[in-house]
Amino acid sequence: MPTLIMLAIALAATGCTLERHANTDSVADNDCYTCHRSNYEQATNPIHVGDKPTTCRDCHSTTAWRPAGLHPDGQFPIHTGPHAAAECADCHRPALGVPQGGANTDCLTCHPQAVTAPAHVGVPGYSWDPAMPHSCLGCHPKGLANGHPEDRFPIARGPHQMACADCHIRATGPDTGGMNTSCTGCHTGQHNRARADADHREVNGYAWSGTNPRFCLQCHPAGRN
Repeated sequence: MPTLIMLAIALAATGCTLERHANTDSVADNDCYTCHRSNYEQATNPIHVGDKPTTCRDCHSTTAWRPAGLHPDGQFPIHTGPHAAAECADCHRPALGVPQGGANTDCLTCHPQAVTAPAHVGVPGYSWDPAMPHSCLGCHPKGLANGHPEDRFPIARGPHQMACADCHIRATGPDTGGMNTSCTGCHTGQHNRARADADHREVNGYAWSGTNPRFCLQCHPAGRN
């Protein structure tokens, strides 16, 4: 019985090395290529020959070929966030070069100009350039939109939990400092001018502005009383 237990432990520790290489004198722990040469040479997405190392475990686990690659989640997370469902080939185009530093990343296929351009009106330096399909990473290195300055004007909590375009009118200027913010565009109904005027009767200096749609921020920089 002790002998059987020891054998079971040995097999568990060495995995396919003993089971699949019984006729091989010695197979290194990371030398899967010995038996998987055909898989390596036939791989086309991405092409492995001449580009990928033959030490398969650098990218693959011993339990499954896919998912492959140790993605640098600290730089660009794909295991969490909006890109969690993406496959390697959804973003990386081998024809564009090597994946290091996101050089062969194609952001534009999933983020067409018709969608991104309206969201970037007034954003300095923005361009949608098919010759630079990974240019988005310059401003969005983690694949996320820039964080809202919650310490100045919270939208993650409180009454203003809404989409960017509900408050920011990009055609009027950049987001910086709330310069393109329109408070009066949404403040209808309970917050229309008649109600606002009535609520501010005893407030010194209050005056509704028809030319400055963000005038509310002067007294309510955090969107509160």
